[in-house]
Amino acid sequence: MTEEENNDPIEISIEEQLRNSEDKYLRIYAEFENYKKRVQKEKDDLVSNTKTRMLGAILDVDSDISLALRSIKSNEAKQGVSLMAKKIESFLKTQGIETVQTDTYDDELHEVISVLKPGGREVIDVVTKGYTLNGKIFRYPKVVLG
Repeated sequence: MTEEENNDPIEISIEEQLRNSEDKYLRIYAEFENYKKRVQKEKDDLVSNTKTRMLGAILDVDSDISLALRSIKSNEAKQGVSLMAKKIESFLKTQGIETVQTDTYDDELHEVISVLKPGGREVIDVVTKGYTLNGKIFRYPKVVLG
């Protein structure tokens, strides 16, 4: 090939079109990959938010059952409600939720709603149970100190 043939306007035009097409393809491919990642993230966020709302509602029921257990006098009724509480607790564990310990006061874990004796740091009563989700605090327990 001579130098004149290398400068053929048709060949240059085709090469330029090829480069433009390759560039356009790479841009579209990158946009599509970003779109797939964005859609997956939105899907994951939707699932997570839905799970959080659903579990929050179940935690409210669990707290109510705990309060009911304290006030029930009948032994038979107490056994039935206790069975429901155990089933809910078992379900929550399968979802990665566990009850926060309330034996000893920890200012990082507990929300104090009342103090019976000034300076007291002993947990007298748990008004609302607290929960962790996969090891992180999901809902703080509300306690009374004395």
